[in-house]
Amino acid sequence: MFENSRHHSLIAWQRADDLFIKLHLLTLNHFPAFEKFELGSQLRKAAYSVAANISISPKPHLPKSATAYTSPIGFAISTTILQLN
Repeated sequence: MFENSRHHSLIAWQRADDLFIKLHLLTLNHFPAFEKFELGSQLRKAAYSVAANISISPKPHLPKSATAYTSPIGFAISTTILQLN
């Protein structure tokens, strides 16, 4: 079912998915107990949002001048930066 999704063929999505998996394991296995559920959670959410945002298309009602949102990659980067701030 998911193999036919067009975002699975994007190298950027594949790398973002790999990053999420590695970061998830890193935060659970190597972070101190008091950071697993605070900083670790924030890092996992940010890493997940990159792959998730690459897989969705930007909204069609956005103006053409909004260049950061004209591609799924730009959309993913922009929303991740907003989430981290």
